[in-house]
Amino acid sequence: MRKSHIYWFIGQPSSGKTTLATYLYNYFKKTEDKVFHIDGDQIRNQHKNFDYSKAGRMFNIWKAQEMAKYYYDNNYIVIVSLVTPFLKIREEFKTSFKNDITEIFMHTTKSRERDKYHVNNFELPKINFIDIDTTIDTPMESFKKLLKSIKS
Repeated sequence: MRKSHIYWFIGQPSSGKTTLATYLYNYFKKTEDKVFHIDGDQIRNQHKNFDYSKAGRMFNIWKAQEMAKYYYDNNYIVIVSLVTPFLKIREEFKTSFKNDITEIFMHTTKSRERDKYHVNNFELPKINFIDIDTTIDTPMESFKKLLKSIKS
């Protein structure tokens, strides 16, 4: 039986989180029945929470964590794409899943269409994460780097 796992994409808006998360979802769907993708925009729309303050972001992170835990407990591969700017919250959540969670830090130096949602206090990851810089690479090149990191 396959083991559950959570892949959590973090980073500023427009860094490529949802794009690579969707690629990963489609990749796993080829061989796995139980794959679920949770996206930050999906959470905001579902709960009608368009508050980009710290409290609003905390609420969305909490909702995503609850959903991820539910699907993880039901033996799914869970893919989350959400800004998730707060290091302490990310590290606490990662600790609760030990080796069953992979944090993927997406970033770019290019200006993109959603920069108006930029998080000024985004706390960079420090340990146990995959670093994907989408500044120069195409989405497919970034995805290939991600797969290589996941498989190694």
